[in-house]
Amino acid sequence: MGFAILAGCGEAPEADEIGQNEASLSGEGGESAPNARDGQFPSTLHLTSLEVACTATKIGPRHILTAGHCALDESKKIDGPFKPGGNLFVSNKAKLVPAGCTKSEPACFVSKEQTAIGLGYVKVTVEKTLLEPVFAKKPLTLGEGSDLAVILLTAESAAKIKNIPTAKIDFSAVHPGDALTLQGYGEDCLQFNQRPELRYADAKAIPALRATTPDPESPPPPPPISEALRKKIEKVMFFTDSNLRLGPTLCSGDSGAPVFRKGKPNIVVGVNSTGWHDSQMYSNWHVRLDDKTDAKVHAWLKSTLAQ
Repeated sequence: MGFAILAGCGEAPEADEIGQNEASLSGEGGESAPNARDGQFPSTLHLTSLEVACTATKIGPRHILTAGHCALDESKKIDGPFKPGGNLFVSNKAKLVPAGCTKSEPACFVSKEQTAIGLGYVKVTVEKTLLEPVFAKKPLTLGEGSDLAVILLTAESAAKIKNIPTAKIDFSAVHPGDALTLQGYGEDCLQFNQRPELRYADAKAIPALRATTPDPESPPPPPPISEALRKKIEKVMFFTDSNLRLGPTLCSGDSGAPVFRKGKPNIVVGVNSTGWHDSQMYSNWHVRLDDKTDAKVHAWLKSTLAQ
């Protein structure tokens, strides 16, 4: 399942002042979000261990940024491929669909090394994976820590991806009303398949209250998130609009994707995450990267980039 996070300026408008015309990644009105072109988001990567896939961003010569939960196994420990010496496969090609895969075929996930290499993935070796420190202590605890991981590649692997452009992080905050671009290699939620294709959609940041209010039509409707928990979540997350009544719009595989400011496809302000509360899944939640967070995520990222 996909997870997310983001960071703007200006006076925050009221919830009803924010338009809802932006398309969501799972599509709106029965239509899927558009596919990206090769080179449109050159620093965005499809990241796969051949068992688990997420979206990621190259943010340094050997630095790959993704969601922290992407690097965890079922016991909430760093998964084997993300440990020192582990192997991952990355590509910034917009379309990574195996031969014979059709839009109605659910088994399009790239699970063999030979297939991955043939499609244009690069096999890289991990030197180490760093989780945001608070998240590392309390992984997947709503409102605790920032769902972030930075994968440091070996020098040899860094040379393999030197031609992939590097994105920059914008450490200014994202505010309700800011125009953003969401994206991800995740499954098409309308077609229910796992075609590795990069899709994108414009969106706007919205107030936390709107993003954390459960759908009353959900059977059964879960209790609302308390004000105290919402305040904790706001310290590590920002939120974007979506087709809330039709469920999550960031799908399996979109976790870890960068959130860009609209019109700036190489300036990262957030990372896709998600949240669970009393069996209700909330999507279009993004990890904040700005310098106003209590967790000082920006300082951790800067120190990591210096390695």
